[in-house]
Parts: sequence; C-alpha cells; structure tokens
Amino acid sequence: MIMMFNGCSFVEQSHLELENDQWRDLYWPALVAPGHDNIAASGASNTRIFRTTLDYIYTHKPQMIVIGWTGLDRAELPCANGDRVRLRTDCTSFENDQDSMPGPIHDAWYRDHHNTWLSFEQLIQQILIVQDLCRSRGTVCWMFNSFFHNYIAYPGQPLQHNFNVMNEKWFHKRLDDLEHAKTLIDQIDLDRWIWPPKTTLAQWAQTQCLEFESHGHPALSAQASIAEYIRNQVA
Repeated sequence: MIMMFNGCSFVEQSHLELENDQWRDLYWPALVAPGHDNIAASGASNTRIFRTTLDYIYTHKPQMIVIGWTGLDRAELPCANGDRVRLRTDCTSFENDQDSMPGPIHDAWYRDHHNTWLSFEQLIQQILIVQDLCRSRGTVCWMFNSFFHNYIAYPGQPLQHNFNVMNEKWFHKRLDDLEHAKTLIDQIDLDRWIWPPKTTLAQWAQTQCLEFESHGHPALSAQASIAEYIRNQVA
C-alpha cells in the first residue's frame, strides 16, 4: 500500500534527530506504515500542505493519505526569484534557499494582510477539496489538527476577524458568512478524522502524559503511543 503523510513539524518530526540518529525508523509515521512517504515540512503552512498533497495525489496515486493540518497564522507566498516564502509569526524563511532572509515581508504580511477569518475559510475549502478529490479517486483520506484546533469545531470564535465585524458593517452579512462557513463544515467527513476537530495531536499527547522535547514536539518516547492510537483509528 502506498501511504503518504503530510503536515508541519508534528508530522515531519525531524527534531527527533537530536535524540537518535535512527529516528526515521522510530517516529510514528514509520511505525504506522514502514513503507511510506512523508512530505511534511517544519514550518509548513496549510497552503503548502494543500498544494503538495494535491500534487502527490495526482502524481503517485496513493491508497491512503494522512494529513495533519497546522495553524491558521502560517502562510505561503510566491517570490519573484521563483522560490516560496514560508511565513510564521515567529520567523520567515524561503522554502529552498533557507540560508537567505526574505526581507521585510514578515512584518508587512502580519501587519497588512493576514486575517484569521479568511485563513479559516480557506482551510475549510482546502479540507473539502482534498476530501472530495480522494473520494473521487478511491484514496482513503484521514485528517487531524496538529497543535491548534483551527476553529473547525468552533466557527463562531474567529468571526471577530470577519470584515463586517471588524469594520462594523452589515450585521446580517456577518451572520450570513458564519452560516456559510457552518454549511461547508457540515460537509466535512468527521468520521475520517483521527482526532475530533475540537482537539489536536498535541493535546491528546498531553492528556496521555507523553513526553515532549525542548521544541514542543512529542519526544521519541511518545512515538509508539501515537502510532498505536493512529493504527487503531485507521484500521
């Protein structure tokens, strides 16, 4: 079976190299499916996860994919030199030329462009597109939230960032926008979520009293427990 994993650092897990040089044989994706492809990347945005997932589905025809969505505050933007810029609130980097700094785009993006409500709407659309594409191609698709619930279970919370709320515009339009988001969320196949959207892999690991390493990711000792839980869900 061709099985693909995608997400951010909670799926990539490269931080484990600080604990064991053979971490690629010991991290949870390998324990779930020894023969697998992991295209996750540290610092990845949902846009990157969406883009690379579609590309993989069309070029590899996997039987099963597992996607861990990341935080809404991350973004991916094109760069004039042909590279892509990965934006996070704490840092910004190029996707390919990681030794170079992208310049002042970080402050400009989060000051003038990032909007939580629009990122929320975009993620819902991305989830549905991946879900429906997999369904149409006979690919089994599992999803979860890595470290933030992304408001999928709480669509009213990010409404404060909606244009009509922030600018004190038409009350009925903000309600229409919320109902539209709920209508889309109702079409998400929650039976194919490893953890319910109201929680995350990180929160589950904490409730299980699993160890975390210094950068905030599940430690090597936590990998077997995570893998066992996921195997039981996707079986």
